[in-house]
This record gives sequence, structure tokens and C-alpha cells, in this order.
Amino acid sequence: MTTQPPTHDDDETVEAETSQGESRDGISLPHSFVVWRSRHLMALADPDESDRRALTTPEWFIVRFGFDASDIVREQVLRIQKQYGFSNRQIKILKHSGVLRIQGAEVILEARAWHIWVGWVFVSLMILYVFPIITAMMLASHPTVYQLLNASLACAVFGFTAMVAHLIFVHANRLVLDSVEHAGRP
Repeated sequence: MTTQPPTHDDDETVEAETSQGESRDGISLPHSFVVWRSRHLMALADPDESDRRALTTPEWFIVRFGFDASDIVREQVLRIQKQYGFSNRQIKILKHSGVLRIQGAEVILEARAWHIWVGWVFVSLMILYVFPIITAMMLASHPTVYQLLNASLACAVFGFTAMVAHLIFVHANRLVLDSVEHAGRP
């Protein structure tokens, strides 16, 4: 007589898996599997059901938004998400860029227009600094492999730095300013 392993429906599995990666059956699961499983279930879940789980289950909220929060803060974050139509990824970007701040039990969504200017000034200064270096390396009469590798590395570092600066300073603040302006229109 063979016994079938216990089957779990999705609700029981998510609630049974702890943040340390153990299932209800005591089987140790890798953390990456638990996160993948939670994201997979989140993608399949109804948006209202996902919001309910995010309010009641801290682990679900962490996987969904990338940070931990109290019950009151979780409720405010979900309200802001619904009010302005932000996606889960956009909430993560806003939180990590500092535009969405948590002070005590209050969530503050504050875009600063001067951050956009700081971002563009930073990218412009990077262009003014990196472009002459790359041009000098490439226009050398007989560039060595070392010089070409340095030019490639400078381009890669500049590209990554410009992308991060744009994401943190420009994109996050522009996202909030556009959403607030759009939400204010009838």
C-alpha cells in the first residue's frame, strides 16, 4: 500500500512556508525557492486577494514590495498604490530611491523637483568627465589593447552610473509628479 504525499492548495503552502524556508512538513526549502514560489503564486493571484495577503502576511508584503513594514504602514502603502496606480516594481523603486519614506507609522510620498535637476546635472558632469577620456583613448595613433579595455571599462562604468542616477533621481521623482498630476485630473 503506497501513500500519496499530502497535497496543499496554494493558500496553505504560502502560509506554511516560513521566511527561513521550511515547509509545514519540516522539509527544508532553499530561500530562493520560497521567494520564487511566492512570486509565482503572487502572479497567479487575484489583485484583491494579493492585497489581502499583503495586509495579513508580512512575508507576502516583503516579497511583493521588497521591504518590511508594520500593519498600519502596509495598509497605507497599498492605499497609495491603488490611489496613484503604481505597480509593485514602481513601489520598490520609490522606496529604494527615498521618494516613498516611512516615518514611524506614517508613509510619506514626496517628490522633489530639484532631485530631477540634480540627476541631470550628475549625468551631465559624468558625460563631461568621461567623454574626453574615452575620445583621447580612442583617437590615440596606435591604441593598445590595454587602452581599448580601459575605454570599454570607462563606457561600462559610465553607463551603469548614468542608469542608476537616472533611476534614483529622475525616474522616481518624475513618476510621482506625473502620477499626482494625473490623479488630480477628472
